[in-house]
Amino acid sequence: MPGLSLEKIPSEELCAGELIEYCSCRYVCGDSWGLHESIVLAVDNNPDNFLPVSLDTGEALPLSNFMRRRRDSAGNDLSIEVVKWRKLRAYKLKPGKARRPTQASALRKALSAAVDAVREALRAESAETSYRHPKGGEVNLARSDRLSNHETAPSSL
Repeated sequence: MPGLSLEKIPSEELCAGELIEYCSCRYVCGDSWGLHESIVLAVDNNPDNFLPVSLDTGEALPLSNFMRRRRDSAGNDLSIEVVKWRKLRAYKLKPGKARRPTQASALRKALSAAVDAVREALRAESAETSYRHPKGGEVNLARSDRLSNHETAPSSL
């Protein structure tokens, strides 16, 4: 049975900002771990470019890679019956860029915010549990509350 020629496949356009599903080259074909979803950040339709699509995962997507569109750039879900698996080279590439963060930069921002929140909580806890002793020195109430049975409080208090 002969395969379909590119002329017989209905044309689909790939734009920046669309959600795609693709098989990663890092896994064996058919392995469920290799199936990824990503947002297209940029599309370059230069015929000399072998990696015309920039993804938010940072993964390279060569022209020979199989993929399908899942959501258009307006955020509308595409029916699986309508979109078909095809090689990237079969798509009509519409050049453009989407202003979205990569997954790595979004993770870095979230982790930085979490670390800042923990630091602020520790500062607030430290301020609530410490006071200055009239004879000098700082007493940490949190430390004295956590003494075990075999420990004794410092005698300098």
